[in-house]
Amino acid sequence: MIDESLIGKRVKRIREEKKMTQANLAAATQISITQISGYENGKVPSLTNLAKISRALDVTLDRLYFGDESESLASAASDDGRLIVNCLAHLYSLGVVTEFAYLDPNKYERYFNEPPYPYMLKLEKHQIAIKRLMGNFNEVLDNISTYEDPAEYLKQVKDSVANEINQR
Repeated sequence: MIDESLIGKRVKRIREEKKMTQANLAAATQISITQISGYENGKVPSLTNLAKISRALDVTLDRLYFGDESESLASAASDDGRLIVNCLAHLYSLGVVTEFAYLDPNKYERYFNEPPYPYMLKLEKHQIAIKRLMGNFNEVLDNISTYEDPAEYLKQVKDSVANEINQR
């Protein structure tokens, strides 16, 4: 779950990195200084105002919302690997997709005879990288107590797979 109160802290940090005052940002966005101050102190901006702020600060909405683009489902830059990895991670977290290594109908008979029935998707590209990603999701889930920092481990795997996909 994203802590939306952090959006304003990110706005302030990026604004200050760009050597902008609240007045500069207000002028660039046509949002009042009072509202800018409110956002920087925890008030959550509307999507319209967040878009104006992101444009004025020359950053993606993802950077303001997530803190960086590494967890986003979309990105301003062309980063197909990151998009693929994050979409699969999101679908996995929702239970929409899971990995079945080799689907032997005898071994997995209950999956074929009882709802919910598996729906197989044919991967047209990046099969090895995606199989590695899905295998790591399952491995961490099955053995979570053996990982010192499972989230950090999965972040490294996601970064590695995204880079691998982007290199092809």
